[in-house]
Amino acid sequence: MGKAQKKPEALEQAQEQALSSSYSIALKNQATEFFDRFWGDIDPEKLQNVKIEAQKMLKKGGLTTVGIVSAVAILLVGELWFNGKVYANTKVGNVSVGLQNLETSKNLIQEEVQKFLASPIPFEYQGQKIEITPQELGVSYNVAQAFSTLPRYRFSESNPLMIALSAAIPRKVELQFTYDRNKALRTLEQKFGLSDLRAKNATIILQDKDFVVQPEKAGKSMNEDRVLEGLRTDFSHLEANAIVITTIDEKPRITAAKLTEQKDALVEKIKKPLTLKAGDKEYKLTLSDHLSAVELSEKPYLQIKGTSIKFPIQLDQKEVTITENSPVELTSKLEVKINGGVLDPVLHEDFIKKIEIPTSAVDISTNEDGSVKIVGKGEDGKTVPRNRLMSAIAIAVNNGMTEVPVPVVVEKAPITISDDLKELGIRELISTGHSSYYGSPTNRMYNIAHGIERFNGVIIKPGEEFSFNDQLGPVDGAHGYKLEHVIKKNKVELEMGGGICQVSTTAYRAALLAGLPITERREHTWKINYYGQTMGHGLDATIYIGGQNMKFVNDTPSAILIQSYVEDSNAYFKFYGTNDGRTVAMEGPIGGGLHWKWYRTITKDGVENKETITSDYHPIPPPDPPKPKVVAQAASTL
Repeated sequence: MGKAQKKPEALEQAQEQALSSSYSIALKNQATEFFDRFWGDIDPEKLQNVKIEAQKMLKKGGLTTVGIVSAVAILLVGELWFNGKVYANTKVGNVSVGLQNLETSKNLIQEEVQKFLASPIPFEYQGQKIEITPQELGVSYNVAQAFSTLPRYRFSESNPLMIALSAAIPRKVELQFTYDRNKALRTLEQKFGLSDLRAKNATIILQDKDFVVQPEKAGKSMNEDRVLEGLRTDFSHLEANAIVITTIDEKPRITAAKLTEQKDALVEKIKKPLTLKAGDKEYKLTLSDHLSAVELSEKPYLQIKGTSIKFPIQLDQKEVTITENSPVELTSKLEVKINGGVLDPVLHEDFIKKIEIPTSAVDISTNEDGSVKIVGKGEDGKTVPRNRLMSAIAIAVNNGMTEVPVPVVVEKAPITISDDLKELGIRELISTGHSSYYGSPTNRMYNIAHGIERFNGVIIKPGEEFSFNDQLGPVDGAHGYKLEHVIKKNKVELEMGGGICQVSTTAYRAALLAGLPITERREHTWKINYYGQTMGHGLDATIYIGGQNMKFVNDTPSAILIQSYVEDSNAYFKFYGTNDGRTVAMEGPIGGGLHWKWYRTITKDGVENKETITSDYHPIPPPDPPKPKVVAQAASTL
């Protein structure tokens, strides 16, 4: 398209003057090639701007022919090739990105960063050499930040002559990085075995069934400042230069004399049993049974003279200066610290692994026949952050507490839903119903797993009333159910499908927690242990085909999709739809014995609606008295 355009008059004049000058034939040939090359590629939309700039330069009487040619060349080259590219002679770290476009620059930086992260840095300590990659030391780079600050040619905003001079000015863009200082230092200590050289504080040990003070011991520690300086240099330049590790003398902070003064109080603290709590799970911990996990630290305080009033301070005692006439004095006391590396394996095996759950994704789509396909369970993950747990234990011990709330971090499960289902409003998880039935007989567990399959993938339309019995269908041997006990007319009898009420109870809880109106529900005749294992008693829903039912209405603006399944001895109903802003708060169980109560508060559009859920059970009747035995008598013979 460019070649069909007529050259601007200013450009013609510049070319003629350049070619008619008294310069060598080689110069004329270069000028001709220059004009022909760039004229053929120029964007027609930019011709007007080039023309105006060229005319301005031609009208300046002080410009020589070479100056005119140079000025026009700057304009044309800038417009056609340089514009938007990184300034010449620019580096990010040690990566040269001059005269590259942004995408290429970004790729060059990322490639060099990845290469460096995998390149081993040589470390040496007393002749021992070990290589460790920056990745192992916990370093990461902010490539996006460096990318956003790259200086670029912008001819529409800058003076072309000034831009021409930019090539002579070297530019260095700092590549921002972060790293875990403690992780890096501890990794090096571990690799070289330097932790064994560290000074040892006085501590408490158990000797002949008695708690005694073990004296302190001087040692050596890594020269951390020198190591960190070397690491920062390597990290900033993306260069794996060798770093020599040296050590310095280290004195223990806690002496036997200081510990002896406070030993009795510390022993009393670590002998006090603790209860770790996470939801309904508990664990008993006594630190005196795990002395190797108990460490001590010195906590400085400012104390008002003549009183027991103390104020903790964060500064090191060496950094605090107190004058002779000051109303306060510097004191300190010893506090318990927890060595997580020692205690964590114990807690994990006996307690934490019962809490933590891996995240499980779910993919929901539609089959060719229109049925819903659900792959995965969409379970949120749960993890216990160890550092926070160890800190919580230490805080409890030092403050005389007996209970430790265990921190639990929830990681939401990734949910993928096909577009056709999203059009129905099925976009997110809105509630989860859960019940457990540990200790159930084999046939009961089978019936629960078999019955719950009837609900997986069911879609409830907006405004539709959901009937549990209608969706469940017949419950008999022909439909795959087995004989199990049921409550019938205040008696226990064997029937097909015994245990199916565990499924209706779980569905009922999902509807409750979604804030849906419950239109039909009744508690069991008797208070059954299975239904109180999760959440407590009072939230069960009995059903019987041809009789008692459990129903609710989808009053949300979108369809609701049911996902239902069992895992171990747990049943789950998950409702997917669109959150319309309503929130649900459950309060309970309240009561005892045979009478239980719950409150459900639904808040929507700023309006609260509180309802009461009551469950009144009947006493379990005594078993029928045994029937008298009939003794058969032989016929008498004469």
